[in-house]
Amino acid sequence: MIIQLSISLPGPAVIPVFTNIGVTLLPSFLAAVLSALTVLVNPRMLVVRARQRPGAVSAIGAAIIVLSVFGCWLAVHSRASTVDDTAVIDWPRVALALIEAREHPSADDGSGPIPVAFAAAWRYPAGGMVLTSPLAAAGRVYGGTARPSFMGTTGTLFCLDAKTGEELWRADGSEPQDERGTGRSAANEPDSRFKGFFSSPALSADGRYVIVGQGLHEDNNCSLLCFEADSGRLHWRVPTELHIESSPAVAGDIVVVGCGAIERSDGKPAGNPGFVLAVRVSDGTELWRYPLADPESSPTIADGIVYIGSGVNGNAVAALRIESDAALQAAGQPRLLWSVDTRFPIVSAVAVAEDLVVAAGGNGDYVISAESPAGIVLAFDRRTGAIRWRQEAIGDTVLGAPVIAGDKIICTSRRGEVLALALNDGAIRWRRRVRENDPILAGVALAGRVEGSPIADWVAYTVTSSGWLARLDAADGRILETHFINDNHNPGFRRLSLSTPIIADGWLYVGSETGGLRAFFGTRR
Repeated sequence: MIIQLSISLPGPAVIPVFTNIGVTLLPSFLAAVLSALTVLVNPRMLVVRARQRPGAVSAIGAAIIVLSVFGCWLAVHSRASTVDDTAVIDWPRVALALIEAREHPSADDGSGPIPVAFAAAWRYPAGGMVLTSPLAAAGRVYGGTARPSFMGTTGTLFCLDAKTGEELWRADGSEPQDERGTGRSAANEPDSRFKGFFSSPALSADGRYVIVGQGLHEDNNCSLLCFEADSGRLHWRVPTELHIESSPAVAGDIVVVGCGAIERSDGKPAGNPGFVLAVRVSDGTELWRYPLADPESSPTIADGIVYIGSGVNGNAVAALRIESDAALQAAGQPRLLWSVDTRFPIVSAVAVAEDLVVAAGGNGDYVISAESPAGIVLAFDRRTGAIRWRQEAIGDTVLGAPVIAGDKIICTSRRGEVLALALNDGAIRWRRRVRENDPILAGVALAGRVEGSPIADWVAYTVTSSGWLARLDAADGRILETHFINDNHNPGFRRLSLSTPIIADGWLYVGSETGGLRAFFGTRR
C-alpha cells in the first residue's frame, strides 16, 4: 500500500513525501494478521465462524493473498532504484567523448561544445530521488538524494568524477567526524543523519567548500551544511527549526539561503513563518537573519544586494542588503531595500540582468495544479523595485528558475510548456508544450553564445515531471530531441523529476526521480 505522509498541499513549495511501505512492512503486517488469527481464533472456533459467516473469513483470506501479491510486485519494481549505487558507465562512449573534448577543446568561457544528438555517457543510480540540480566544478559533479521515511526524509550528498561517474565520496551524516566550524560531532547528535536534499549545492568562492540546505517540505529542524569539496568532510552546520529547500547563493565569504515555513493544514505557518539566513562560509558563523514569509525561492546576489522571493503567505519579492547588522547600523541603513507584492507566491529562483530583476511564480505547487491555475512572470527595477512589466498569460505556475539570455527570458510552466518572453516588455515570443499531460517542474539550461541580439545558435534543455529530457531551439521553441531519464524498469509514480539540467564543458548532467544522476555529451554542430 502507498501511504501519503503529507496530506495538506497549501502552497507552491509543498512537496509531500510518499513512501512505499508495502515493501518493508508487508511481512510484518502479514505476521500480525496471522498472529491475531492464531491467538484470537483457535482452529475450532475458526471452523465455527466459517460456518456462521463464511464470507468474512473468505474476505480475510483474499485480502491476505492480494496484499502478498501486491507487496511482491512493489518489491520487484522498487529494487531497480534502491539496491545498487554503483555507477553504470558506458566506457566506449566515455572514450569517444574524451577524444572529442581533446580535438575540440572548450572555449575560454568554459561552455564547450553544445550537447547535440545526446549520447549517454554514464548513470549513477544514487539510491534515492535526485531532486537537486547538479553542481559541476573542477572535474567533479555534486548532487543530493532524498528518500522517504516515517519521520520525514533522509538524504545523501555525493561527489562523482565528471567524466566517468565514479563515486569519489558520499556523506549521509552517519560517520563520526568533528565539524571544524562548530566543534560538534555530527554523529553524536540525536538526529545526525542528514535530511533529504531538495536544495541544490553551491560552491564557495574559493572552490574549497560545497554548501547545501537540507529537508523537504514536511521536515523540520534542518541545517545549512558545508562540506569540504575534496573529501566530503563536514566543515560546519548551522541548525534551524525549519527546512531549507532554497538553494544557497554565495558572494565572497558570505552564503545566503531561505528557510521555509512549516505549514498547517490550513496553509498558515505552524511556528516560525520563515527567514533569510546569512552565514560566513569560512567558519560557519551566523551573520544575520531577516524575517520573511516562506522564502523557499533561491536567492540571487548582485552588487551587495540579495534578491529573493517570498512564498506562501508572503507573495512578494524582496531586496535585502547583505552587510552585517553592525555595518548597517553604523551606516544608518535598514536591511530591507524594497519589497513588492506579486499577488502569487514566488518560489522559483530570482534572475538578475543589468537593471532588471526577474521573478516568477503562481498558485500551484510541485504536486498539484490549482483548481484555476495561474502563473506569472514579473520584471522589477533593481534599484527601486518598481514593476516594469508583468506577464500573467503563462497558464500555470512557474516553478523552475527563469533564465535571461540576450533579449529573451526562457522559463517553464506547470502546464508542461517552455516559453520565451521578450526581456523589454514581457511579450510572449513563443511557447511550446513538450509532452501532453506532463507538467514541467524544472527550470531550463541554455547552451550557446550570444552574437548580438536576438539569440543566435542557442539551445534550451529541460525535464518533464515524468522524466523526459528535451532539447529545444531557443530561437523558436522547436523540439529537437527527447530522452527518457528515469529508470526503465522503475519509471516512477510520483512524477517528481524536477532537477534542472546543467551544462559544463560540453557535457549535460541531470537528475531524476528514479534514474539517479545521468551524464550526456554531444558534439559541435
